[in-house]
Amino acid sequence: MNEALAFGTLELTIRHGLQPDNPHTLYHYLDVVEDRLATEKNENVKRAMLKRVLHTLLDTICDTSISFHWRYLCLDNIYKPLNSVEQYDKTEGQKAETRHFKYELSLLGTYFL
Repeated sequence: MNEALAFGTLELTIRHGLQPDNPHTLYHYLDVVEDRLATEKNENVKRAMLKRVLHTLLDTICDTSISFHWRYLCLDNIYKPLNSVEQYDKTEGQKAETRHFKYELSLLGTYFL
């Protein structure tokens, strides 16, 4: 299977909570992202990848059709890519975007969980 296709399938599994009793699926997803970050040279691509992961996790957290414990697991682990994205924030606009995401996460996480 193509690596991009495999990643997309894994991401959909996370996003739709298709394996809610298997937290290792989420851990594997985050490990795959870390591996991709380690091999990617372009910092803009790294930041875009992390933003994609953050939005996937936030969308999952806010989706009430997914089991509570899966959404909570995503909330517990969103700090990993969130801490990573900050190291790629170079401009004030990027830093402001990350601050806004943290604010949005705090509001939505409280509301949906």
